[in-house]
Amino acid sequence: MTVGERPLPLVFRFGDLGDIMKIVKSAALAAVLIVAGVQPLAAKDAKTYAIVNEAVGVPVFPHDITDRPYKVLGEVTAGVRKATIFSKEASQEKIYRELWERAEKLGADAVINAKYGDSHVTAFSWGKTNATGTAVKFVETPAPAGAN
Repeated sequence: MTVGERPLPLVFRFGDLGDIMKIVKSAALAAVLIVAGVQPLAAKDAKTYAIVNEAVGVPVFPHDITDRPYKVLGEVTAGVRKATIFSKEASQEKIYRELWERAEKLGADAVINAKYGDSHVTAFSWGKTNATGTAVKFVETPAPAGAN
């Protein structure tokens, strides 16, 4: 370098602007491909249940199931809280999903007699809805003696 020359900016020392843009575009394309590749995996994880409440998408029912035998695993409870005073009340779907998460840990096939009340303000929440239900496991019915 001579006395009157100034060093080039850092960007131009390692390559021209075109090379940098190629690297940025490649990184953006890689990120898009990674996200696109993860999405089909989430779709494959769709669970199937022995029975399902079509209104909420999980096997939780506000009534008894009389068309198949079951054994009772136990009572399940859940509490769904509002994030702020301005948040919407918990929907039936959200409440039933919370009940189902707890019943699923017990190995249940369904929750029957699910009930929940109105939300109420507590010292720790802007609104909490309590729910209860009975976790059940379906039992196999023995085949009739003459059937094969």
